[in-house]
Amino acid sequence: MYSAISIEGQEIEGIIEAEDKKEVVRQLRQKQFFPVSIRYMEDVKTIRRFNIIPSVTSKDLFIFCKQYASILKSGVPSVQGLHMIINQTTNPTLTKSLQKVYYLVQGGHSLSQAMLKQGNSFPTILIRSIESGEWSGTLEKSFGKMADYFEKQYRIKQKIRKALTYPLILFITAILVICFLMRIVVPQFVIIFGNAQADLPIYTRLLIRMSDFFSHNSILLILLPAITYLIFRLLLSFHKTKLFLHKIVLKIPYLGSIINKIIAARFNRSVAILISAGLSINHSLTISSKVTKNEFINKRLAQAGSMIRKGEGLANSLRSLDIFSQENINAIAIGEESGYLEEMIEKIADICELEAEAAIDKFVDLLEPISILLLGGIIAFIVISVAMPMFKLYVYLD
Repeated sequence: MYSAISIEGQEIEGIIEAEDKKEVVRQLRQKQFFPVSIRYMEDVKTIRRFNIIPSVTSKDLFIFCKQYASILKSGVPSVQGLHMIINQTTNPTLTKSLQKVYYLVQGGHSLSQAMLKQGNSFPTILIRSIESGEWSGTLEKSFGKMADYFEKQYRIKQKIRKALTYPLILFITAILVICFLMRIVVPQFVIIFGNAQADLPIYTRLLIRMSDFFSHNSILLILLPAITYLIFRLLLSFHKTKLFLHKIVLKIPYLGSIINKIIAARFNRSVAILISAGLSINHSLTISSKVTKNEFINKRLAQAGSMIRKGEGLANSLRSLDIFSQENINAIAIGEESGYLEEMIEKIADICELEAEAAIDKFVDLLEPISILLLGGIIAFIVISVAMPMFKLYVYLD
């Protein structure tokens, strides 16, 4: 938890998740805040890491922004509209944060200032967009634009969940079928083969060994998914390990391309929104790097920020990093030269979102038959390993 002073001289408090105090200071200075005090909050960090407290999702933010934009358009004062939204919000974490915002707004704070005091409860891109809407008198437009932004994020997440649902069901089914065959069916045939003293092929002997392993390590196999998940989460808690894994993910054939398209869509959309809100390119780049949710790309974008501060253009800075497609970089360069950077980045974001959705749909179409073939192949191996010795035994006895 930190306490800082803004350029305007206002006292600001909030929460930042970081590896150490130096990282907190760096993030505060990027926001042009002057740190006063920094306190370590282990309990909050642990609770959030393991999702004990329900998080605020893109769906929750989309519904909040959409409802608030509609209320403001109808002429309802912002404070009264905020009270109406609180009564309609179903997420307890968001409700609690909005209640704090409501009391601060009643006390004289602006909406963006009140949200900023809630730490990480509200994304920086939302706060900056609202701040711009307050200054320009177009708050309802800012909320409408953010509603569209979070809706697109939610839609892409739903497509990813849809892509993973069918293979997950097949995987669980395969595990149950394999457990049944290995623990119930195969041991019965092992007894028959042992009594007949049959000469078994290598694949049948392999199946018998696998069956013995299943029978003697049932508890371990049941706990294996949970143990794997906990180990993975533990590895991700270390910055260097997280950086390495995020870099490897981007290099996975086909899947890495899909992830890159999703990241490009998020990045370009957030940069366009922040530039339209009046932020500098460097500040927009710093905030937008967080929405990528990839430590490797965040690190590369930090390098781009350093180049921009030295006088380089956005297109040249991003081109040297080799993380976005040349088509995107060339379009940004045209936008810079023509003076229509914001409009060009918005068009790039539209294209990237369409490409990401098309790639996810194609991935779903490929994943379903591959999953069926894998499940069928495993079951076929078990059946053949049992049936072939039985057939030979039958022929021998006949």
